[in-house]
Formats: sequence, structure tokens, C-alpha cells
Amino acid sequence: MPDGSRRVQNSDGLVRRIKPGIDSIPSEDDYLLKDREAFETLYRPKMQFAPERVDLDYYRHFNETRPKDVPVGLHLGSILGSIRNITSVVGMSYLMYDEDEELFADIVDTYAEMQYKCVEAILETGAKFDFAHYWEDICFKNGPLISPDVFQALCAKHYKKRNDLCRRYGIDIISLDCDGVTEQLLPIWYENGVNTMFPIEVGVWGDQFAPARERFGKGMLGVGGMDKVAFRKDKAAVDAELERMRGLASMGGFIPCPDHRIMPGSKFELVQYYAEEIKKIR
Repeated sequence: MPDGSRRVQNSDGLVRRIKPGIDSIPSEDDYLLKDREAFETLYRPKMQFAPERVDLDYYRHFNETRPKDVPVGLHLGSILGSIRNITSVVGMSYLMYDEDEELFADIVDTYAEMQYKCVEAILETGAKFDFAHYWEDICFKNGPLISPDVFQALCAKHYKKRNDLCRRYGIDIISLDCDGVTEQLLPIWYENGVNTMFPIEVGVWGDQFAPARERFGKGMLGVGGMDKVAFRKDKAAVDAELERMRGLASMGGFIPCPDHRIMPGSKFELVQYYAEEIKKIR
């Protein structure tokens, strides 16, 4: 291509445009999961639980080898984020609203059931975990990539089922990684058992933990929330962030840290200063 980019189909069937020298989110050019035939032939067979694909013997001996001095989490997968990775944002939107709503619901249910059985098989081995965690990334700077009503109808039941399973095995902290403005989806997650916000992206769109705590009470926990833009400024800006973190940490159930990568243009000495000073907050 004239700009030196390449079109590459990944293992999910998504065709991405890769540009040389750019390490960021690639452009999504095309995708395979467009209709019922593609789902039945290419995807449904891979979305079936198979015990031999899970190293259950590893988990049977997990408690003997797991670290004793750090929290250990169980990855719960994704209800919608991984499907977005397969269809692209554009493809997911077409499936939901213009092409085949029944097919889209079938995709969500099939993928969620496979993941549920994976989690169930691991927990049945007796392996112990301190927390569980989802990855989603289904929001952007103006809100969710899916209508909250559709999300409620398609996804809420799967969060509840998986989270209820975790709690039967003593896992009470269940976190979820979703970038972007998550405000409209937070009630759905919280009401169905997700109780920890991560990340809390304050730097670009002003996401905040305090309003969520005020809205949902002490049952809502959080990780993140430090405005890393301060690292590009000066010590006074970092001090202001440290003071704000002190106030959030005083509420309990909150772990302050910068979200994602440290930005280009950040001053290393300010990052070092923050790393030392944040340790003093109790």
C-alpha cells in the first residue's frame, strides 16, 4: 500500500491495517463473522467447552505452588469485549441493529456458556483465588459502544451467572477492565455482581471514582484514577494528584495508580517522585 501499511487477518478472523512504526490500536478493515453461515461453520465449533483445552491438572496442584504473599486472581474472560474483537466495532453494530439480532444474541450466549464452563471446571479443582477479573473494553470517550438496554438484555444474565459461581467458591472481589466512559453500564455490572472499577480514566474525560462510591455505596471498589497527565507538567501538579489520591484512599476500598501506559513526554523524575510518595498514603 502507498503508506507502507499491511492488511493482516488475525486468529479471530479480523482483518487489520498495520502501519509501520506505529504501536497503537490498528485500523479494522474487514471481518469474517458477518452471517449465520460463518458463525456455524467457522466460530460455533471453536466456542464449545472442551475439558482437554484447560490444564485442570495444573489447577489441582495450584494451591501448593501459588504465591503466598500477593493476591492471585482468576481471569473470567469477557461477555462482549472478545466478541467485539472478532466482529470489529462496525461489524458488531451491524449485527445488533441492521442484520441479525437473533444471531448476535446466539453468539453472545454461545461464547458466554463456553467461558462459564471453563471457570466452573477450574473452580471445581479446588484452586483458591483472592479475586476474579473480566476484560471488556466496550466503551469509548462518549459512552458505551452498545445501548445499555441491549447490554442489559443480552449480557446481564451472564455476568450474574458467572459471578454467582465465583461467590459460591468464596471469591468476593470481582473486577472489570473497561476503558472509556462507563457510567451508563456501571449499574448493570454492579447489580449483577461486579464490584470493582478499573481503570478510572480521569485524564481525558474526567472519569471519577468518588461519584460511583456515592451512588453505589461502600460495596463499589476501585483501582486507578491517578491523572497521569501530571507527569508531563511539574512537581506541583504531581503533588496535587497525590493529595487527591489521599482523599480517595481515605474512603477505603480504593487503590490509586495511573491507568494504562505512562504517556510520551512524561518526565521520569516526576514518575519516580510519585512512585515514592504514593507509598506513604495509607
